[in-house]
Amino acid sequence: MKFSVAALVVAGAATVSAQEEVYQIRSNLPIAFYPFLSANEGTIRLGELPPHASCEGPAPPFATFYTQGGALFLYTPEGKPQQVYADMTPEGKGKLRYTQPSEPLGDDMAAGGWDLSVGRGLTWNGAPLAACPIKSEFGSPYDIFVREPEDSNGDCTPLVSNGEPQFVPLSRCTYP
Repeated sequence: MKFSVAALVVAGAATVSAQEEVYQIRSNLPIAFYPFLSANEGTIRLGELPPHASCEGPAPPFATFYTQGGALFLYTPEGKPQQVYADMTPEGKGKLRYTQPSEPLGDDMAAGGWDLSVGRGLTWNGAPLAACPIKSEFGSPYDIFVREPEDSNGDCTPLVSNGEPQFVPLSRCTYP
């Protein structure tokens, strides 16, 4: 279920009732160890949830998302929204990142245009995302972008995710 933008502005935080849907995002990439999107240190990646995420219950091994008025959010405790955005700076190249609670969006943070649905998965302005390999000490082999960066050497893969509805209660987590 998608919420209205007015509800976000008036309430100051997104709420999800027991009848509404939140999603885990499963990737189409053939990587058994990294099937879900995760959130860590301000970046959305393929990989497991870091053990230092703060959850209100058992921590799932993946990040959980929902859409509201074309915006994408992590499923966090009430009053602590963490919004997903595309970093459109020359350095960010469209990489998916997320805000910390109470952090405002900047001019180069593209936060609208998201759609999350069964069958199509997660899209940005109607297009699938791009999973690009990275070299990381933390074990996540792919960063996620809204489009393949020009300097990627063609190494990126379209991320045609499968949004799988999960009915709450799921643990709400705050991500570092």
